[in-house]
Amino acid sequence: MPAFFENADPIYLIAQIIGVFAAFFGIFSFQQKSRSGILIWQIINNVLWTVHMFLLGAFAGGMLNAIGIFRGIVFYFRKDQGWAQSNVWYAVFCALFAAASVFSWIQGEGALALLPMAGMFFTTFSLAQKDPFRVRLLSFFSSPCWLTYNIIKGSIPGAATETFLICSIVIGILRHDLPRRRKV
Repeated sequence: MPAFFENADPIYLIAQIIGVFAAFFGIFSFQQKSRSGILIWQIINNVLWTVHMFLLGAFAGGMLNAIGIFRGIVFYFRKDQGWAQSNVWYAVFCALFAAASVFSWIQGEGALALLPMAGMFFTTFSLAQKDPFRVRLLSFFSSPCWLTYNIIKGSIPGAATETFLICSIVIGILRHDLPRRRKV
């Protein structure tokens, strides 16, 4: 057995394994044809990232992904439910993300906590979009923020995910959005 696995903390290894599953669901989500398909897989993705981040001790990432679960549920119902259609939700989620980031800053993560917050802002506005192309496009800008945070916090699957998400989003745009826009 390689020395890395022999000397690694079991919690760290479990976190990395959960992160691999989270990565799969995140990448898979952007290959969905519908907005609702993207959102369902994003909710599952956020659940797994929440656990992964807390196990790594990345509290900003954990708290922001936990809020992201709630955000995904609200935006899933945005199309059909009046309560979810209010634009107030943007402010609510951004305020929650900011509060969680400030709390993480105070608890020792410092300015690093601002990176995932910025990523969540982009993702929040992307998931509120009705057009899958806009969902993919705005999600694209979240990745550099999370990539940096994941590298610093030791999230191997997180860093890999952001790299793959960039590729997946581009492929999704090429597969689904550009052919559709050419027909219009």
